[in-house]
Amino acid sequence: MYTVKKDKIKRAYEFTYLLPGGYTQTEIDKTKEEIEALLKRFDGTLLNAEQWGKKSLAYKIKKNKLNHKEALYYYLELEFEPKSILGFEKALQLMPQVLRHLLVLAEVKKPT
Repeated sequence: MYTVKKDKIKRAYEFTYLLPGGYTQTEIDKTKEEIEALLKRFDGTLLNAEQWGKKSLAYKIKKNKLNHKEALYYYLELEFEPKSILGFEKALQLMPQVLRHLLVLAEVKKPT
């Protein structure tokens, strides 16, 4: 199990998630609202959001009894307190509309 350092410093994270390629704009908007609600629930801050568009997958992803060959890619830059990030990620895993997600600690850019 992960252990989290107990501090009040917010850290930057990079979050990429995939939605099924056949989703309508209504379904996409609903999923975005659910993710924003999760951000608020776990005291996260949205710093930047990008839509990377629809891309073909290297392999089929089977989820919800369907084989997905394409996905819509979304990239977010977030800030969280370290104690909240595990709850956020667990809630994401329970979202059936998210095919895959990747949440990593962002690199700190040092001034030169």
